[in-house]
Amino acid sequence: MMKRGIQILLLLFSLAICAQQANMDTAQVVVSGRTNSVEARTKPYVIMISADGFRYDYAKKYNAENLLKLAAGGVQAEAMIPSYPSITFPNQKTGA
Repeated sequence: MMKRGIQILLLLFSLAICAQQANMDTAQVVVSGRTNSVEARTKPYVIMISADGFRYDYAKKYNAENLLKLAAGGVQAEAMIPSYPSITFPNQKTGA
């Protein structure tokens, strides 16, 4: 009986944690009038696109036009040995 009570308590605790994370505000904050410093404006921008579970040949196989355009005008990885199951952070860290 005690074991069942602990399981229910853990379930309720987990649900409470998930509910708090679901209500987290992840909206972009825009500050009007803010500009980059002169030094920052002289440096190139880097845009990294991370797509977990997106196999190397999917863009060509499914004709992902916008991804193909970005790859044609920029840099792309020649190879990578990803972690499995697909988890964003370790794959970005090992693939870099």
